[in-house]
Amino acid sequence: MTLYIVTNLYNGLNLRASPSPSATVLGNMSFATVCELVEDTGTNWKKVRAPLGGTQTVGFASDLYLTEVKSDGIVRLLASIMHYWTLFDRGVGRENVLPFKNEVLKMWDDLGGGRPPGNDTSHPKWPWSAAGMSAFIRRASGYTGFKFAAGHSIYIHDSIVKMKAGQTAPFWGFRINEKKPEVGDLIAQWRITQRTYDFAAANDSFNSHTDVVCQIINGTVRAIGANVPTDTVGVKVYHLTPQGFLAGARNEIAILKNMAQ
Repeated sequence: MTLYIVTNLYNGLNLRASPSPSATVLGNMSFATVCELVEDTGTNWKKVRAPLGGTQTVGFASDLYLTEVKSDGIVRLLASIMHYWTLFDRGVGRENVLPFKNEVLKMWDDLGGGRPPGNDTSHPKWPWSAAGMSAFIRRASGYTGFKFAAGHSIYIHDSIVKMKAGQTAPFWGFRINEKKPEVGDLIAQWRITQRTYDFAAANDSFNSHTDVVCQIINGTVRAIGANVPTDTVGVKVYHLTPQGFLAGARNEIAILKNMAQ
């Protein structure tokens, strides 16, 4: 059985009665919907079976917004991303405004390291992006060995170390010119002070950030992270080289390949 997942963040993907953009729309599959391949038409349309309104419906969908499922772990992570992105009103909900503030505080509670002073979710010394990523991974479940932490550098470093040692880990960290980003991977960046892949391989404490790759289209990557871009769970855009690697224009230092099952 071949499965595909919908990777169009903003508009989902229409399931149509026939392989044509003018055909009757049977329904819309939201981002992270999983569908089963019924027939590969040999064109840019695939005949799929998808859950619509609780019913398995067969129709045609454009493969521009479909990505073949490589593991259930990636499906679970994208479902978790969809949950939190929706919870934060698709990037509209702000960290210091109810009810979104309570969600940020819950992320800190689940991490177990305490809350920011005065429950100030905008406290400059308590950025919650890593707490948010930890929440994404925790909800996805099955990411055994992930280093849940208040700082991204902990698991960025671990991913690189485990890759170099060939050890089992939920993510393996590569240089951005070694592996192309795929849906479900994490993009690692340095923040404030410029760092390199080699620095991250040797150190587990530095200002950093990660986002989850959700869509690859027209030479760009759309990725979702926490505490971005305006203190919410939101979308960032990264650019690719003509060969499909990260261009490095946004302080990228590593691509953490999703190894979860």
